[in-house]
Amino acid sequence: MIIDVIDLELKNLQFSRNYDTNRYLRGKTLYNREKVEVEKVEKLDDKNYFVEANVDGNFGTYETTLNIANNLIKNSTCTCEDYYKGNLCKHIIATSMEVVKPHYASTIEVRRKLLDQKREEAKKRQEEMQRKDKKKCKESKKRKEKEESMK
Repeated sequence: MIIDVIDLELKNLQFSRNYDTNRYLRGKTLYNREKVEVEKVEKLDDKNYFVEANVDGNFGTYETTLNIANNLIKNSTCTCEDYYKGNLCKHIIATSMEVVKPHYASTIEVRRKLLDQKREEAKKRQEEMQRKDKKKCKESKKRKEKEESMK
């Protein structure tokens, strides 16, 4: 079943492989710069997921996958050269961060829903500002009337 990355609600993920601090920091930079776009999240069962993502890197866009079981990344892949050298690359690390705390929805339906929510919130803020402006105008008008009557 395909679900949205926002619906995962994972608190953290552990890797079944080790990675070095430098790759972690570079992966965190990619994540913070919002360079990860989750394309698909497939829920295999209650605690198992398969994730596909694209990560904008230094030399192009890289495709990553994560196989998650019980908050453990059992298997991961990336199309970058560093991964093919046998390393747990920064793109996989960035993807894992995006899965835990996503910047964006991964399905069109949820993206539309979130966009509608943002529009509704903006409309409410605008209406509130208009109410405050009207109130200020009334108060200003009353002050002017009071000043006029005191002359």
